[in-house]
Amino acid sequence: MNIKKKILFLLAVCIMCFMGVNAFADGLVVKETGVITSDNQVFKVKAPTKENGQYYYAYTPKENGVYQFSLTVDDDRYELSPALVTPAGDLKTFSVSEKGVATVKYTLRAGEKIYLGLIIRPSKEQEREVNVKLTVSRLESKAQIKILDNNYNGTEVLKDNVKGLSWDKKTSTLTINNYTGNLSNDLVIYTSEKESVNEVVFVDVKGTNTLKFTSGGIRSDNNNIELEFIGDGELNFAYDKVNANGTAIWAEKVMIDGPSINIVGAFSNRCIYVGSFLMKSGTIYVDTYPYAKEEGYSAYTCIEAWYSITMENGTVIVKMEAPYDKTTIYGNNVLYAQNKVDILNGTIIITGSDKVLEGRGKIACANGEANISKNVKIYRGSSIDISKFKLEVIDKKLEYDGKEKKARVNVEGLKIGRDIKVEYKNNIKPGKAEVTVTGIGNFKGTLKGYFEITPPVANGAAVGTVINDGQYKYKVTKAGSKNGVLVGSVSVVGLKKKTIKKIVIAKTVVIDGVTYNVVSIGKNAFKKNTKITSAKIGKNVVKIGTGAFSMCKNLKLVKTYSKKLKTIGYKAFFRCTKLKKVYVRSVKLKKVSKKAFAGTKYTLVVKVPKKMKKTYVKVFMGTGFTGLVK
Repeated sequence: MNIKKKILFLLAVCIMCFMGVNAFADGLVVKETGVITSDNQVFKVKAPTKENGQYYYAYTPKENGVYQFSLTVDDDRYELSPALVTPAGDLKTFSVSEKGVATVKYTLRAGEKIYLGLIIRPSKEQEREVNVKLTVSRLESKAQIKILDNNYNGTEVLKDNVKGLSWDKKTSTLTINNYTGNLSNDLVIYTSEKESVNEVVFVDVKGTNTLKFTSGGIRSDNNNIELEFIGDGELNFAYDKVNANGTAIWAEKVMIDGPSINIVGAFSNRCIYVGSFLMKSGTIYVDTYPYAKEEGYSAYTCIEAWYSITMENGTVIVKMEAPYDKTTIYGNNVLYAQNKVDILNGTIIITGSDKVLEGRGKIACANGEANISKNVKIYRGSSIDISKFKLEVIDKKLEYDGKEKKARVNVEGLKIGRDIKVEYKNNIKPGKAEVTVTGIGNFKGTLKGYFEITPPVANGAAVGTVINDGQYKYKVTKAGSKNGVLVGSVSVVGLKKKTIKKIVIAKTVVIDGVTYNVVSIGKNAFKKNTKITSAKIGKNVVKIGTGAFSMCKNLKLVKTYSKKLKTIGYKAFFRCTKLKKVYVRSVKLKKVSKKAFAGTKYTLVVKVPKKMKKTYVKVFMGTGFTGLVK
C-alpha cells in the first residue's frame, strides 16, 4: 500500500470541555480519549475490522504562538485520518510528505484547548493495536512589523528597538505597552513569504497607548495574517480633523477580546474594514465627524466586513456628529457586512442627529437580515439617559491612606469628560464612599454607586521579627504598612555591621518599604563592644534599655537628641570607664535605674536642660553616678 494513501483527511474535531462528550452545531459528537501531555508522545490505538476507530486528544498550549503537529503510524496496513479544528471552528487538515509524515501548523492562543482527531480505517486483518507517534513543534512567526512613512519606507519593529512596541516571533505577539507615536502612514503587519503563511498575530494592548495618524492605521498587508487584539489596555487612534483619510484597522480577519479601542477623527472611509470581524469582549468607541467642511461626503461606517460580523459580547459605542450643510451622508451603516451579521450579546450605543441616525445609524447585512438577539442592549438617540445603563464600580475596596480615594468606574464604556462626569463623596476616611456619574453631551441622567475605604493593613514584618538596614539590627515592636500609612516602631538590638565605631541611632528607618520609628535601644544591644567611641541617639527614643552600653570601655561621648526620653535602664552605661559627657535634651526623663552609671568616673558630666537641673540631680541619685549634673 502507498504510504501516502494511508493518511486521509478528516473534518471532525473541535474545542470542548475537559474529558466529556461534546456536541457541535453540525451534529458531530466527540468524546475525549485523552490529553496530549508531551511534545513527543505515542498513542496506542486499536485498528478495528468493521467500523472506524475514533480517538480525540486534547491539547492546551501554555503560550501563544505557531505550533506544528506531525504524525506517523507504525503499520502501513492501516489508514489514519487526522485533523484539527481550531477554537474558532475552522477546520485544519494535515498535509502529507513523500515519507508519509502528516503535518499541520496553526497559531494557537495560550489556554485555549484544541483537539487532535484520529480515525483508524477498517482493515481485513484482525483487530490490533497500532502506534501513532505525535511530535509538537514551536515555529517562529514569519510575520514582520513595520512603521511606514509617506514613502512606504519605515522602521521594522523588533523585540526592544521601539519604546512601547515589542514584536516576539516566538509567541506571535506584538505588545503595545504605553506607546505614543506620530505616524504619517500605517503600522503594517506583513510577510515577505511568497507562499501563504496562514498565521495569527496577537496584538497585546497594555496600559494607555495613542497612535496619532495623518492617515492610515494598523493593517495586515497579507490576506493570510489574522489579527487578534487582546489585553486589558487602551488603544487610541487619533486622527487629524481636517486631513484624515484612512482606516484604523484593516485585515482579512480581526478579533477583539479585552482591550478598549478608541477611534476619534474624520473619515471619508470606514473606521474598521475587515473580511470577518469577531468581538468577544472589550470596547470599541468611535467618535466621528464629517471629513469635508464644504462639499464632499460624511462617512459613518464604524465596522464594515466584506464577509461577516459576529458580536459575542462587549460594547460598541458610535458617536456621529451632524454633517456640515454642504456635505452628503455616505457609508454603509454603523455595523455592516455583505454576507452575515450575528449580534448575539453585548451593548451597542449610537448617538447622532435624527438625519444621521435615519440615514446610516443602523445595523445591516447586504445579503439578508442582520441577526440581532434579544440579549443585545441597543440604545439610539441624540440624548440618551444613562440611568438605564449599568454602573460598574471597578475598585470595590480601596485602602485608606489619608488621601482622597477615587474608585475607577465603567458605564458601558462611556468616556469620562466626553460622555460622563464622575464625582465622589465621603471618599477620604475609612467607611462607605459614594460615587455619582452624570451624563454630559449626548448623555443625560445620573447613576450612583458605592465603594469601601478600608482601614490600613499592617503588612510589614510582624511584631517580634528581627530586621536590619545593613548597619543595625532591629526588633519590630509595632508592625507598619508598606504604603506608609501605618508607621511601625522598632528597638535597636545590635549591630549588623560589626566595624561601626560611632553609633548613630536614626529617628526613623525604612526597611522593605515600611517606615519605622526607632523608639528604644534594647537590652544588651551593644554590651561589651570595645570599638564604640561615641553614640548619637535619635529623636524618637523613649528608652535606653538594660545593659544597652554596658562595659563599652572606649565609649567617651553620648548625645541623646530625643525630647521624649523617659527611661535609662539598669546598668545601661555600667563600667563605661572612659565616658566623659552625656547630653540629655528630654524634659520627660523620669527614671534612671540602679547601677545605670555604676563604674563610671567622677569626671563624667551629664548636661541637661537648665530648667530640669534640680529635678535631674535627684533622678540621677542612687544610680552609681558620681559625676556632675550640669
